[in-house]
Amino acid sequence: MPTIEFKVIEEFKDSILNPIPANKAIPEWYKKMSKSVYSKEQDPKRFNVAMDSEGLGRGGHTIKECPPIRDYLCSGYIIPLWTDLLVGKKDDTEIFSWPDGDYEWVKGHPFEQVKGSVLVEEMRGNSGINKLNSPWYIKTPPGYSCLFFSPRYHKKKIDILPGIVDTDVYHEINFPFFYRGEDRDMIARGEPVIQLLPFKRENWDHKITVMDPIEIKKSQLTLLTFWGGAYKKLFHKKKVFR
Repeated sequence: MPTIEFKVIEEFKDSILNPIPANKAIPEWYKKMSKSVYSKEQDPKRFNVAMDSEGLGRGGHTIKECPPIRDYLCSGYIIPLWTDLLVGKKDDTEIFSWPDGDYEWVKGHPFEQVKGSVLVEEMRGNSGINKLNSPWYIKTPPGYSCLFFSPRYHKKKIDILPGIVDTDVYHEINFPFFYRGEDRDMIARGEPVIQLLPFKRENWDHKITVMDPIEIKKSQLTLLTFWGGAYKKLFHKKKVFR
């Protein structure tokens, strides 16, 4: 099994929160969410199926029963925010402050670096894009890179611009972001701000084909023998990050 290494300088090793497997940072709303759209009275045995007035079943899974969403939530690693960030505003520009003045945790890319790009449409002013300076050096085995992105299903005020870094040869990664919170706000230490997914670099080709009608019909008939969850029961493969 490949190993990803998160390296940090000695003075931070006991004071900041470590990256963790994404399956250890499942959002609370997801944990509390029901698997069924029906109430306990409508679906007493929690089959995710209820009976209508004619005594016929009606399926009703929520997104909690969707394996692709579960896989997204549980894949890769989460980097929690390593310091409280206090947000203010001056001249239509966000100002970030943090307790330890010895380190510059938020810097920026000037406006000229993104002028003419689609990113300008998302900017609140013309001050450029903020950037989180990470305390972590991230190293993967030869041939592996990392996709970095915002944890989509977590509530977030820091919205990381997604990108790929070849972390087998380059390890110092900082994270451009848009701020999505209020003009005056606090982003708490420990909030999930970055999700990363290591992957093996491979060359790919592609082709376009037409499905056989018999193949389509067979697939549909198989799926229709379940009240729901056919993908999970028949096709889903376990992914392990630890």
